[in-house]
Order: sequence, then structure tokens, then C-alpha cells
Amino acid sequence: MQIRQPSFVCPAALVLMTLAVCGCGKTSTEPSQPADPKAAGKDSGTSAGHAAGPAQSQRLEWEKLNGEATSLYQQGKYDPAMVAAKKALQIAEQMAGPNRSALATSLYTLGLLYKAQGQYAQAEPLYQRSLAIYEKFYGPDHPSVATGLNNLAALYEAQGQYTQAEPLYQRSLAIYKKAHAPDHAVAASLNNLAESYRAQGQYAKAEPLYRDSLALREKALGPNHPDVAQSLENMAKLYRKTGREDAAKELEKHAAAIRAIKH
Repeated sequence: MQIRQPSFVCPAALVLMTLAVCGCGKTSTEPSQPADPKAAGKDSGTSAGHAAGPAQSQRLEWEKLNGEATSLYQQGKYDPAMVAAKKALQIAEQMAGPNRSALATSLYTLGLLYKAQGQYAQAEPLYQRSLAIYEKFYGPDHPSVATGLNNLAALYEAQGQYTQAEPLYQRSLAIYKKAHAPDHAVAASLNNLAESYRAQGQYAKAEPLYRDSLALREKALGPNHPDVAQSLENMAKLYRKTGREDAAKELEKHAAAIRAIKH
């Protein structure tokens, strides 16, 4: 099961990030964590405007490999993506201390590839280490940390470990709200937490979160956005679980009309 995250990124992400909807009803930016524009000089060991040649070449090679891993991941070509991601991680380990954003990004990218192939035990320590670096680098209340928390929660949930996932989703949502993240990012986080509650049969907790997520998405993205359709479909699933078949059918009809629109 692929579970994805809300999008709230720093101005200069180092690798391609996509906002999409997956079959499980979750939303995310994958396959990378955001990177701070200030990190480039720090990671290369140089100050702005005084980049050393070898360090700059190393940085560019890392960006190339991480971007290659990202592209191959999006194409479902996991074996070559793993090769590129591992090479990128080796470079990141060499050019960065344990608190650098390039290293955190490489750890996440490699973890994501393991997760995509169902190798959760290999992915977990990479996600955890990436999150720890972001917490140290940005502080505990930065939206990048919220993204990392969502990623780790999604990994736990993919394994049915809901008691471990839930507090991470909750903390992530709290950070987004505190940071005044964009409405669509908060909406995605609300949706993910609601999905977790629904999977556990905690329908009373899930429903208001679905409603809040839908309202924010309609406000931020417009009434005909695919994410709005996703929210409607998720609520329809909840309605069916709680015996509201007619209401579920209406939501599904509305969602299908949105999906039929060419975006």
C-alpha cells in the first residue's frame, strides 16, 4: 500500500516533488523531502559565492543521482532507482555531517524505494534517521518535520501498525496548523489522519476530519479538483461503513463527475 503526504515545501526543493492521489485514499508529496535553500552552501562545505570546485562538483553529482533516482521511481523502475539512490546516499554521507539536508533527502529517497517494494524493515531506519536530521536541522515545529512524520506514519500504517502511526499523524497535523501551512497541506494531513481512523473502525473520529479536509480542499483548490473527488470518495466509504448507502452513492456520483472533467 502506497501512502502519500501533504505538500508544504521550502522554496528550493532539491528534487522533483509531485502531489498526487493514490488508490488507498491518501495524499502526499513523493518521492522527496523538501530541502532548505540555505542548505546548499552548508552541505557543500562552502559559503555563498565562494563555492570550492571539488565540493561543488560533489554537490552537482549528488543532485544528478538523486534526481535520477526520483525519475526512475516515478516510472516504477525500482532496481536502477535503487542503484542511483545508494550512490547518492554515499556521496551525501561524504559531503555532509549528520545534520545536513542532502543526507536526510537521500535517506528518505532510498527508504521510499524500499517501501514501494514492500521492504518495510529496510525502509524504517532510513525514514527515522531522515526525520531525526530534519528535526535537528529545522527544529521540531518546521513543516518539513511534519512531512517526515507523515512519511513515517504512512510506513507504519502500511504494516497495520496503527497505534504507532496515529500519534505521528496527529503531531504532523498540529505542526502544519501551527506553521499556518497552506490549506491544501492541512487538508491532506486531515485526510490522512481520517483514513487512519477509518481503517481502525473509529468512524466517529474520522468523519469530522473528512468534512474539514473536504471544505479546505474546495476552498483552496476549487470544487472540481481531483483532491476534492478523493475526499468525496473517502467520505462515501465511511458512509457505507456506517449504513448510509444513499448518501454514499450521492458522494460517489459527485466524485465521478469531477473525475470525468479533463484537468
